[in-house]
Amino acid sequence: MLPASPSRTSSDASDNHNPRDIEGRGDVETIVTAFYSNIASDPVLGRFFDDVDLDAHIPTLVDFWSSVLFHTGTYRGRPFDPHAALDGLEARHFRRWLDRFTSVVESRYAGPRADQILARARQIATVFQTKLDCIEEADIARRFPDAA
Repeated sequence: MLPASPSRTSSDASDNHNPRDIEGRGDVETIVTAFYSNIASDPVLGRFFDDVDLDAHIPTLVDFWSSVLFHTGTYRGRPFDPHAALDGLEARHFRRWLDRFTSVVESRYAGPRADQILARARQIATVFQTKLDCIEEADIARRFPDAA
């Protein structure tokens, strides 16, 4: 008789040898927490978080991404508005955000929901950049190579 397989937990998600898909709110919280864990020291993005209380902000972000991925309806806001109020947002900031987010997700998860959250992140970044008039053709080509 074979021994029973140990059950996987959220902490197992970072096992690159056998990544699993995003399964629920706990996994979304893992992604968001990992993304923001050292954001203040990021040379490109850090200054935007100088006055942000991340302990208070992270639950809102988890609600947002849970609503995007699992249609939970827990987020009831307008995500563009706070970004529009930030002074000095440029294309490079969105590229860095997206690269960082992609790295966090891909280092922990693989599967249809991981693909979906990354696709939505690309779409959101592109929409925000377009609304802020800081989109560059290279961003679109990089994010959506099949669209050309």
